[in-house]
Amino acid sequence: MKMKIFILNISLVIITLAAFSQQEADSILVKVPLSAIRPKVPEATLIISPDVIVKTNGNLFQCKIAEVTASEVKYKLSLKDTSGTLLNIPRSEVYAIAYGNGLAMVITPELMGSKADIYPQDYCEAWDNFRKSLGQGSINIGIGFVSFYSPIKDADSFEDEQTMPSVFAGYTFRIKGKMKAGLHLGFGGNELSKSVESQYDQMRISSEIDENFICVGLFGRYDILDGAIKPFVKAGIDFIGVNMTTTSMAESLDGKTASLNTVVHQKGIKPGLILRAGLDMYFGNKFGIYGDVGTGLSLVQVGLLFNLE
Repeated sequence: MKMKIFILNISLVIITLAAFSQQEADSILVKVPLSAIRPKVPEATLIISPDVIVKTNGNLFQCKIAEVTASEVKYKLSLKDTSGTLLNIPRSEVYAIAYGNGLAMVITPELMGSKADIYPQDYCEAWDNFRKSLGQGSINIGIGFVSFYSPIKDADSFEDEQTMPSVFAGYTFRIKGKMKAGLHLGFGGNELSKSVESQYDQMRISSEIDENFICVGLFGRYDILDGAIKPFVKAGIDFIGVNMTTTSMAESLDGKTASLNTVVHQKGIKPGLILRAGLDMYFGNKFGIYGDVGTGLSLVQVGLLFNLE
């Protein structure tokens, strides 16, 4: 009997200890705070950017713009001011306003006493230098010798007489360093003649060709040396306009056959290459002489230089 009571008491103790252990475990799981395993997230901060007023005298200040009317701009200086008191500035004294959200507007297009360019163009240094160089080139005026151009294929079979010397005028400007570019204009004229007699046919056939030329050329030039004496080479393209009148006559040597005269007018434009080499020689900074040789209306050309630099 005593043994049964002892075993019963031992069982009650074991059950009580097990229940107490389970209760302690449950309490630990429930009481663990969430902040122990998840960090706190800081609250978001709202940043309000001020507006800016730019005055026509160049001054500027920060504020909060309340209203823009036809005559004035109303604002308050402090963003925290809740009194409702507004300041104002005449619209004519405000060049521009810039809002804190990034928007901006021009009120009076005048800044520091002069008209402001609302849409300024991008500055290009290369283009500015080119414009300056374009107005600081050199002018050449010269004449040509030895006629070099004729559209007639067998021109060598004619007697050639130059009716007017080839006259040239040109303008050359610097691009960069020793590289230059330019254009020229030329005028010229030739008179070709040829006469052939045939004893068998008792006929004389003669031809006279009057050629007038106008030449416009564009070229690039490279100065081999840069100084008072400038040897150079240049290349480009010519456009040569031709006005040609051909008069032909066939006449009888024995007077038995009637004579025949024909007149033909021809006009045209033909391109040609510019390939020339020459020399500039300056006497001081503004005046000089030049000479070159190559393709074109004349083989040789000499003349005067006037420097605008």
